[in-house]
Amino acid sequence: MKRIIAASFALATAYATAGDINLPQPVTKGGKALMQVLSERKSTRDFAARELSPQMLSSLLWAANGINRPDGRRTAPTGLNVQDTDVYVMLASGVYRYDAKLNALTLVNPGDHRTAAGKQPFAQSAPLNLFYVHDRSRGMKSDDANSLRFAGIHAGAVMQNVYLFCAKEGLATVARANIDYDACAKALKLGTGQRIVIGQSVGYPQNDGFIGRQAAIRAALAHAKFHESDVRWLKCELDREDGVMVYEVDFKKDGFEYDYDIDAKTGTIIKAKKERD
Repeated sequence: MKRIIAASFALATAYATAGDINLPQPVTKGGKALMQVLSERKSTRDFAARELSPQMLSSLLWAANGINRPDGRRTAPTGLNVQDTDVYVMLASGVYRYDAKLNALTLVNPGDHRTAAGKQPFAQSAPLNLFYVHDRSRGMKSDDANSLRFAGIHAGAVMQNVYLFCAKEGLATVARANIDYDACAKALKLGTGQRIVIGQSVGYPQNDGFIGRQAAIRAALAHAKFHESDVRWLKCELDREDGVMVYEVDFKKDGFEYDYDIDAKTGTIIKAKKERD
């Protein structure tokens, strides 16, 4: 069977590099009116395979937590200007840390580590995953509980900046906490005192007429009468079966393996199979 999704990610990429990436200057002027952007802000869990251009990525990262004043202060606020939130960027080519001062991506871990991006299938195929990492050494000087409380507030400001930028540019995005934090921290090569607060997937919305992975997963789980949190080893891939594009949804529960084929355009269940694992 031809795996078209795997093939799409095998295409040449603008970020296929073994080193740091110097980004173009971000576009910081123009765009939609604030109230329109707020009205269009939403979460979307289906992404096209197409990567963001370097220009789009540069503008997005500046909006997220870039420098917007001569004194080095950021687009996202922090208490006492501690600037304790680092933005880590996970692409198919590697994991990078955003350097706002240089407007560059510093390579942290080469290679495709998106299997560690999150437990939900869409996170592992999204062209871009962002992680907001708290650095305790730069955090608010307080007890652990208050320091983490401020870390959450600071990361939330970055997250919302990304939501608003995506609404402005017509991008799809969703914030995520369903993460294997130990595996993800390993992929990000975090050190002592660094902690992932939350992740966020970003990409272009699907415009191929397909229902999307999340809709296919919901259809399969509804048929099996399960909730996503009830099952394990949940996977969803887009494939061609007998000339028809289908989502192949697989998961396990209570010693059984479930295998579904969902029509990618109509959402009709073509195949539903249950067998002992």
